[in-house]
Amino acid sequence: MVMKLAVISDTHFGDELCSLVEKSKDSYIPGPKYQAFKDAVGTKNDYLILLGDILDFSVASYADAYRAGKAFFTMIQKDKIADQYLYVPGNHDFDIWTIVEHEVNIIYQLKQGKIPRKFRMSVPAVIDDRKNSPNPGLTLPGVDIRTNGKYSYGGLFLDNITTDHDSETNSIKGKESHFTFAYPNLYIVTDDGSFLLTHGQYLEHYWSLLSEWVPIIFGSDLPVGSAVDMAEFVGINFPFNQLACSGVGQAGVLTEVISKLQAEVRKGDLKNAKKYLDNLDDYLDDNVFNYKKWYQFFSEATTDLISNKVKEGITKAISSTVKARNNEQWLSDPEVGKQLLNYYNSSYVEINDLKWKYNMFIPAPETIIFGHTHEPVPWGDPKATKALPASGPVVRLFNCGGWVCTESGNNKKFCGAEVFKYETGKGFSSVSVR
Repeated sequence: MVMKLAVISDTHFGDELCSLVEKSKDSYIPGPKYQAFKDAVGTKNDYLILLGDILDFSVASYADAYRAGKAFFTMIQKDKIADQYLYVPGNHDFDIWTIVEHEVNIIYQLKQGKIPRKFRMSVPAVIDDRKNSPNPGLTLPGVDIRTNGKYSYGGLFLDNITTDHDSETNSIKGKESHFTFAYPNLYIVTDDGSFLLTHGQYLEHYWSLLSEWVPIIFGSDLPVGSAVDMAEFVGINFPFNQLACSGVGQAGVLTEVISKLQAEVRKGDLKNAKKYLDNLDDYLDDNVFNYKKWYQFFSEATTDLISNKVKEGITKAISSTVKARNNEQWLSDPEVGKQLLNYYNSSYVEINDLKWKYNMFIPAPETIIFGHTHEPVPWGDPKATKALPASGPVVRLFNCGGWVCTESGNNKKFCGAEVFKYETGKGFSSVSVR
């Protein structure tokens, strides 16, 4: 049986700079790059893989993000782009994953009169297209398979994004979509190799910051093994993920200030970021570390030193966002290499768990397909190969780019996208949209 897949990321529905849909009065219409997207991705895919930052809750309200997303998914349903969607959230739509966790582990349980379950934090998806695989097709290890209908998984909230309410009959009209969710990893295994697909935010300093600091701070008191597995990795980083996704995007008047700051940082302008850190430093000096006695001079000097170091660390973390906008420079950064190795190691622990818990044999991935940076790297690009530090493996890193524009004055420039495609017997390829 032939399997046909297409992979995209970083559509950022809700962001005014999105090129796939655009607002026209009170509705959304196809954007300037929709036809190019349609031509690149093709039709009748078994899955359209959505590799994160699809809905953008960091810069848009929930309502605006879903309205834009509804227009897009209605269009691609009409154009018969794919039978199903496999959604792997990123950092701007991390809330999608928390909603899935709530629906499955809390709401669904309570509706049945059962006690809610703990969040799993990480649920990998595996697409196995090997000829002699004992688990062909899509598997969500540990997730119950649906007993009704043609689809093994799904039936959750986002399926209804392509339906409408009929006020006359008080009923739902239109055709449902079929979404399956995984986080943060999708493994595609073929006779040609093993491929890891993820959004890519955990390769950046900010998003994996806590998983680096927490084991150092808490040491042996932290109940983890010798290697942090993927569920632990996601759980430790959960607070910062939540803060920077909807925690900022839905903060009312604060969102406007943060959005402006994010735009400045993307352009490499850290003037206001440093000003805000200085304001925080002044506040702490006046209200928290307000030393009055002459002999407290050394305490004040110590706290100032610590404060400056903290500001330096935060500035470095913010600056990494700028580096993330240039894929070639970003991947050559030793700090990024370190984050990549940590993430790869946690993914390898996850692969071993799949082997022992579910009898699934997945070779160590030699290829990573991700998004996040908005800098496309086509399939077969010689710059895609990178040796991980500390005797880590050699991997190839390909990037989906993105479907948003950047602003320079009054001018907009499309950042560039790469649509990755896979078909049984043909392997992977990509189509560039520039």
